[in-house]
Formats: sequence, structure tokens, C-alpha cells
Amino acid sequence: MRDGKGKRQETKKTAKTGAAGSAAGKKPAGGSAVTNLALGSIRQNRSRSILIVISIMLTTLLLTVIASYGYGMIRSNHVNAGTLYGTYHGVYAGVGTEELHNMQLRSEFAQIGLAASAGTVQSGVPETGSGDVSMSLMWADETTRQLMNLDRQLADGHFPEKAGEIAAQPGFFRMLGYDNPQIGDSVQLNTRFSMQDYFGPETFVISGLIKEDTSQGTSGSYQAFVSEDYYNGRAAQQQYSVCFRLSDSVPVTGDTAEDVMKTLARDCGIDDRYVSENSAYVMWSLDPGRETIVGCALLALIVIVFSVMVIYNIFQTGIAHRVREYGKIKALGATKKQMKKLIFREGMLLAAAGIPAGLAAGYLTASVSFRILVNQSDMADTEGFVHVSLFSPVLMIAVAAAAALTVWIALKKPMKIVSSVSPVEAMRWQGRDGKTGGYRKGKKSIRVTGLTMASLSNNRKRTAMTIVTMGLSCVLFVSMANFAGNMDPSYDARKQIPHGQFQIELDYSLSDTAYPENNLDQILKSNPLESRQIREIGNLEQVTEIRVQNRLSAVLHRDGNDTKKTAVAVLSREDFENEISQGSTLGNPDYDQASADDAIFYGWSNFLGDEGYELNDMVELTLDDGSETRDLKMPLAGSFGSMDTEWAITEETYHKLGFEGESPGVIWIDCAEEDAEELQQELYSLTSGIEHLDMFSYRDALETSEEGVSMMKLFTYSLTGLIALISFMNMANTMITGIIVRKQEFGILQAIGMTNGQLGRMLRQEGLFFTLGTVIVSVVFGLPVGYGLFWYGKTHSWIGLHEYHFPAAEIGLMILALALMQLFLSRMLSRNIKGESVVDRIRYQG
Repeated sequence: MRDGKGKRQETKKTAKTGAAGSAAGKKPAGGSAVTNLALGSIRQNRSRSILIVISIMLTTLLLTVIASYGYGMIRSNHVNAGTLYGTYHGVYAGVGTEELHNMQLRSEFAQIGLAASAGTVQSGVPETGSGDVSMSLMWADETTRQLMNLDRQLADGHFPEKAGEIAAQPGFFRMLGYDNPQIGDSVQLNTRFSMQDYFGPETFVISGLIKEDTSQGTSGSYQAFVSEDYYNGRAAQQQYSVCFRLSDSVPVTGDTAEDVMKTLARDCGIDDRYVSENSAYVMWSLDPGRETIVGCALLALIVIVFSVMVIYNIFQTGIAHRVREYGKIKALGATKKQMKKLIFREGMLLAAAGIPAGLAAGYLTASVSFRILVNQSDMADTEGFVHVSLFSPVLMIAVAAAAALTVWIALKKPMKIVSSVSPVEAMRWQGRDGKTGGYRKGKKSIRVTGLTMASLSNNRKRTAMTIVTMGLSCVLFVSMANFAGNMDPSYDARKQIPHGQFQIELDYSLSDTAYPENNLDQILKSNPLESRQIREIGNLEQVTEIRVQNRLSAVLHRDGNDTKKTAVAVLSREDFENEISQGSTLGNPDYDQASADDAIFYGWSNFLGDEGYELNDMVELTLDDGSETRDLKMPLAGSFGSMDTEWAITEETYHKLGFEGESPGVIWIDCAEEDAEELQQELYSLTSGIEHLDMFSYRDALETSEEGVSMMKLFTYSLTGLIALISFMNMANTMITGIIVRKQEFGILQAIGMTNGQLGRMLRQEGLFFTLGTVIVSVVFGLPVGYGLFWYGKTHSWIGLHEYHFPAAEIGLMILALALMQLFLSRMLSRNIKGESVVDRIRYQG
């Protein structure tokens, strides 16, 4: 027989070698004891374990989707950069033979291709030279065609080799009356080389047909190709657009490419203002540059931090409340190292189930959705486009490692708590924190709201951590809502058609010396948009409103000499404010101040310096409304970002200068949306045969914008939907864990008089408190981040981002969804608790 001391020694020895035994009462040995205990704990708390696995899986899925999308975008653009954007690095315009010779002597240029404008083609009435469609002639040598992928656009035949040959889209020839153009057909065109020449007939033989651009429709611009011999025979002095590819020895990145090209241009005697960088190809084919790298790194960091916070809170709330259970194990003799290993192994076993599932689901989600997005874009229709695989073993390992790392970080504090607490303290553990040392302050009487606040304040860290992690889950949603919610295609469409359903405007030139009747100053003398025409349009049954914007012809002067002809828009207060809202303004444009000063504004802020003007300069010019002129000196008060005209004044200035008549340059016609199609046909009939008029439809502009916006919204809302799901799982885990570990407390409260209704209200109030805290965190942090994303997108001309709107609908939907989910969980868990007897709940030991 063994004495008491021997029994204690044996018990101590058993605890050290086998910890506390398995959940089934078996005596494990060695390292398998910890694993068996971890598995037993997972099985015992099956519901909680499933929630943790799902949360880890969804977080891993999110990391996988974002990483795969980033990898797929970079790899797809890198592989297809030459196919999509051409293989040239840039273009120098206005290059003469001497500058070209200088380029050819430099080793920095690996390939040099030449192209040049060879004139324009008349598409309208032969006697006047007017036309609604821009049709031009161009020559490009073989190197340029290769660098710009022009050879891939050839559907049949070959590019011109002789002076009398031409190649163009079938639509080009249809605009000239040739409905079924074929290779070898002869066509007659009225052409001219420059604005100083008259149109004259020429006969060409079709040598090639270029693929039709389906996005262009039946209007816009067309370009036909002619031979080098034709260009040389027409040009008195050769001026080229030089397309070039830099040598591999030139150290260039996406950040430095433009500066390098400008430096080379100056070295060759070329004005660096005429440098055009093929930015898309440069960015994706070379080092993407600091901005792209920093952006990707920042996004990855945000995702990692978010994932750490979510998984940490899940384990903190899920494991820390089981300290009493672990205290029993430690009382049986487990060491600190064994306790840490137990918590670590339990977490890693759950991660081992969640991470692979998240990787597989994330890769499948990313692959399918990425392929859909690519197919919806125009890229997939490009000849030679290669679909890339998103699978990367290195990427999958990195994501798995990041997910495992977040789990390990999440386990650090629970491991420390469990290993450091003594068995006696563990048995007394209530899962509370704060200065009270785990004891609540008593009160004479307390209501349901007081019980709710006592429970929340008793676990301040857990409450705060839950709110922060749930809030951060929703921060990404709010940020994306600021981005996607403001991506309205109507903004893009309204930038083209500011008012109404239709826009009719003057089609004019400024310096056509061969046909001066096509110039604005001459058109205004017999304005096709004169008052009678506007009245006829206004009398149409469908028309509800007509807006008119006057336009003036102008001649700029310097030192008493005429420098150039230009156009001046007369802006109403509304149009003036609209131009300001587009951004990129210079100075401080103010309508009232500009009217008081009789000031003038430039229309393109990026090119103000090229015009030789600075803010506050006096602009000397002659204004002409078609019937009278004014010689003026007007202060240059500022510049708008981009306008249809180079210059603008206010309506008040227009009238103060004595222009009492009307000189309409643009009219906007509005109608009920259901009448738009009928009115369009009426307007076509009314304006057909009238020269110098173009008509545009808001509906057409809107459809074009919607195509681009829909693809972006699909991606962003899919991402936010996934984030919302993860947030919900985190919330569900927190509430379920909190309720399970407080079953005994609820049983005691009901034993002393708390009703089922009061218990339900208490759980609902807790849920709503978490919802309120989540909303505050997500709004406080999400709105600034979202506005920053919007501002960056707007300054970089991302589609649909023109005017900021507070995402009230999206945030309201988020609040409603969170509240409903909280109430649903509270009701479900409340009913679950009520299904157990009060005695069973009091006896519950967690």
C-alpha cells in the first residue's frame, strides 16, 4: 500500500508526464496528451469552435481574394502590356529632320518609328467643306505600326505602299457613300493637306480594310492610312511624330520615365512640351514605381491589421472565458509550458481547418470573378490577349503564413493568461477586468439597463475590443461605400451633356483659311442657332425646357499683333459654378468678383503656361458676337480644369460689354425621359440639312459611362459583402461566447426574480450597444479614409468620381443590417437559454 505522500507524488508525476489526461478519461503520454486535450476542448465547445473556424476561413478568404486580385491585375497587365497598349515608351511630336537625325545617333533609342498627318478628308457638302465627322489621313511606317499594334488592326489586305493606295475602316468609306468597300476598289475623296489648302478630288485604290471599332458607332472620327510616297509628295517640309522604344540599358521606372524622355528630347533639340509618354505600358512593363508599390503595401498592411484584430478578438473572447476549465487542468499538475502549448495547439488545430478552406474558397472566388470582370471589359476582345492564372504557390504560402501569424498573435494573450494564473485564481475567474479585481459593486436596486451596463463595464477590455474589431470590419465597408457610392455614371455623362436630354452645338473651325466660312467668326454672322430656330425647337410638343449658352469669337493680341483666333464661352452662374466643381482650377474663381472686374478665365489649367500667360496678366483681345466687336484688355482671374473652349467670361460681363443680342453656341433641350426617343427623331428632322451643327444625346453618354462603372461596382460591392460577412461572424462569435459563459449568471438572476422578457431585453440592449459602438468606429475612421480614396480617384480621373456625396444610404443600410443581425442573434440565443431549466443553468460550469 502507498501512503498519502506516495499518492501525492504519483499524482504529481502523472500530471507532469501526461498533463491532466484526455477528455474521455484516458491516460495520454508525451506530446500527444496536449493534442488530445486540445481536441477534447474543441469537441466539447463545438459551436464556438465552428464559429472560430468559419471566421478564420472567411478572413483567409478575404486575404486570398485581395492578394489574388492584386497579383492577377499586375501579372495580366504585365503579360498583356504590349498587346493592350503597344510596345513603345513614348512619342515626340513636331520633330523635324535635324532633330530626327539627332535621335538616330543616340544609343538610348532602341527603335524609332515615324508617323505624320497627311491631311483631312471632306465628309460634308463639297462646296463649303463643312462636315459633322472628323476624317483624317495619316502615314505610319512599319516600325510605328509594329510598336502601336496597328498591324493587328488590319482585317484584310495590306497597308498602303504606293502613292495612290489607302487603308481604312469600312465605316470611313461608308461615310463617303461607298456602302460595300472591297480590296482593289477605286474611291474618290476630296482632300486637303492643311487649313491653308482647298479641298480637291483625289482617286485612291483600297489596299487594306481595318477592323471596325464597334464602340465608335456611326459618328465621331475616322482615320485612314496612306503611303510614305503620298506624304512626301504633299508635305513641303517634313514634320514627324516619332514613336520610340528606349534601349534596355536606359535606367527607367514608372516614376522616372517622363523625366528621362524629356531630358532626351532636350538633348536632341526637341521641345519637351511635345513629349507624350505611353504611361500604361511604362507602368506595367517596367518597375511599377514607388506610388504603385506604396499603394499595394498600404492595402496589404490594412488587410493584415484588420485580420489580426478580428481573429485576436475571436480567440480572446473564446478562450479567455475558459480559464476556469484550464485551471482544473493546471491543478492536476500541468506546467506553464504545457498550458501555453495547449492553447497554442488548440488555436492551430482550428487554423489548420480554417486556413486551407479559406485558401481554396478564396482562390475559387477570385478566379471566377476576375475572369468575369476581364471578359466584361474590352481587354478580352483584343487580339493576342492572354488570360493569366491567378494561382501562385508563393502567394498561397504567403497568405497562409499571414493567416497563421494572425492566429499566433491572437493566441499570445490567452496563452499568457492561462499559463500565469494559479489554480485557485483560475477557479475564482469570472472573465472580468478593471480596478475592481473581478468584483462588482453592489447596488440597492438595479433595472435591466443597469444589468446590461454592469455586464459590459465588468468586461471593459472585451467590450472595447469587440467594438473596435467590429468597427474596423465596417471601416472598410464605409471606405468602399465612399468610393463606389460616388461612382455615379450620370456624373460622367453630365460632364459631357451638362443639361437636359440633348445638346446641339456649333461645329466650327478657328483658322480655316481655305474655307473661312467654316470659322466661328463667320458662322456667328449667320448663326444656325438663331432665335427662330430655337423657337421652332421650343414649340415641339415634347420639349419642356431650353437653355442657351452664348459663344463669342475672339482674336488675341500681343504687342499690337494678332496672335491667334480662339473661342470664348459665356457662362451663366450655374455653369460657372459647375466648372469650379470639376476641380483643377487655378486662382480663386468667383462669379460676382469676375463680373465686377470684367475678368476672363482660361479653359485648360494644365496648358496655361503654354499660352504664355500668368494669373493676373492683362489679356488683350477683340471679341466678336457676329454683329459687333469690342477691343478689350481683360484681367486673367483664373483657369478652369477643362472646358469646351479656351476662354470664358460671365454673362454679366457679356452684357456689360454691350453685347445685347444673342450669339448661341450651345443649346440644351430637355424633355420627359419617356419622350426622349420621340424627341430625338423630331430634332433630327428639324436640324437635318443645316450646316455647322452637331447633336449629342445624354442617354448615349450615360450608357457609355454605365458600362465602365458597373464593372468597378461589381468588384467593390463584392469585396464589401465579404467584409460584412466576416464582421457578422465576429459579432456572432462574440455574442454567443458571452452568453454561453454567463449561463450560470443568467440562471441565478432568474432564480431571484428576473423574467424571460427582462432577460431578452438585456440581451437586445447588449447587442444594440455593440451596434452603436461599431457604427461610431466605422463612421469616425471610415469617412476620412473613404473621402481620401474618393479625392485620390477624382484627382486621377477615375470614372464616375466628380462630385462627393455623403454615403447616407450605404451607411444607413449598414446600420440597419447590423441592428437586425444583432436582434436576430439576441432573440435566437435568448430562446436557446430559455429552453434550459433554471437549475441546469445554475449548475452550468462553462
